[in-house]
Amino acid sequence: MKVLSKILLVDDNLQNIQVLGNLLENEGYQTEFALSGKEALHWIEESVFDLILLDVMMPGMNGFEVCGEIRKNSDYQDVPIVFLTAKTDIYSTLKGFDVKAQDYISKPFEQNELLARIKTQIELKQSKDLLKSMNYVLEEKVRERTKDLIQAHQKLEATNQELENANQELRQLGEAKNKFLHLISHEMRTPLNGLIGSTEILKCLVKDNDLMVSVGVLDESVKRLQRFSLDAILLTTLSVSGYRLEYEQVNVKDVLDVVITKHKKTYSSKKIEFINDNILSATFLTTDKKLIFEVLDRVIENSIVFSGETPVVKISKEPVEDHFVLTITDNGPGFPIEMLNRNVPLLSPVNHIDQNIGLDLYLVNLIMETLKGSLKIGNVKEGGACVTLCI
Repeated sequence: MKVLSKILLVDDNLQNIQVLGNLLENEGYQTEFALSGKEALHWIEESVFDLILLDVMMPGMNGFEVCGEIRKNSDYQDVPIVFLTAKTDIYSTLKGFDVKAQDYISKPFEQNELLARIKTQIELKQSKDLLKSMNYVLEEKVRERTKDLIQAHQKLEATNQELENANQELRQLGEAKNKFLHLISHEMRTPLNGLIGSTEILKCLVKDNDLMVSVGVLDESVKRLQRFSLDAILLTTLSVSGYRLEYEQVNVKDVLDVVITKHKKTYSSKKIEFINDNILSATFLTTDKKLIFEVLDRVIENSIVFSGETPVVKISKEPVEDHFVLTITDNGPGFPIEMLNRNVPLLSPVNHIDQNIGLDLYLVNLIMETLKGSLKIGNVKEGGACVTLCI
């Protein structure tokens, strides 16, 4: 249903009011009238109009004064006021616009022109009201969105603070773990040194064969504990503390010769066969010599230990551009399927002759990561384990 526009007619001449009222009501407008400025001001306190037709020449308050008072009302800042008067001089026209009227129509007026101007002013007001309404809705949405963004930002800050607190706790736990592992590792070495020294003395003093067997078991156990202590220190340095690489030119063949000589002596009771395929007399790498030794030492020792009494350890260098790739295979039973499925060795023992390989391969993998390299394990079709080192 269409809402009728409401117009206030202000004129001290009742006949003018009747003519205008009939004209506007015939066009579908709703009208009220005031015969003085004071009465007009009373009307705007009681009701809201869409337009005011205001005569200039009135006793008491003239039209200009009434218009000025109307504009003081906050509800009438944008309601169009149209002056309807016989005064046509330029001064009166400018005065009308000066008191913030929207239009100025001279008497006698032409009906169609008057209706057109009234319609134009009402449509302009309706458009302005619509824009105000839309602007209010948009501002409200902006306020809501801003509020949501502020709340989201506050939540994000709270989450970031929680993450920072969690990271701080992790750092503290890491430091505590680091200190604990160092403490355990170093505290183990002192009594172990005493045990190793005492075991060596016992080996020289004991003559009884049965007792010598027990001393041999003691000697082997102490040595394994000593190695575990050294492994724990290296593990802590690589995974927690951070290892400072010491780069130098390293001849890989020289390191291999030292490792092979060491294990031939350690496992002299075994018939070990080393096969060095295409290992050049001098293969140099710019890397950390200590870590390269640790890698080759552990991988080759595992190949010997897990290959029975007649180990065959094959060492070959693969021609890969920009990388040094070394493959070490043996003739043992190979890696258990559990380890192959993991792809990268975990810090957990797996039954493979004894419990040593899990820790050894985990350390080798950490060392290779520190050297910006990689470790790959597998089994060869003919039987035996295969370890590939890529730097």
